[in-house]
Amino acid sequence: VPPLVREIKYKILENALQYIEQLNGRITAAQTIAAALDPRTVVAAGYAILRNEDGCPMTHVQDVANAKIVSADLRDGSITLQPLQAKKI
Repeated sequence: VPPLVREIKYKILENALQYIEQLNGRITAAQTIAAALDPRTVVAAGYAILRNEDGCPMTHVQDVANAKIVSADLRDGSITLQPLQAKKI
């Protein structure tokens, strides 16, 4: 194999490897962001996700106050709650 061809092949492989390493870095960053945004991460930290009768997340006190039934997703399962009263902070 002529030296010029060998050099070109080496450069192509070197560029491909560099590109793959860049993509690997992007994938790692995307996985980190996805893990941080995963609701299960929040629940695992000791918080609960409150859901209405339709299973939609509830984010306001008024949502909970108006609901007849609330489901709370916790680290080890979920529980159904019945709101008694609401107090805004």
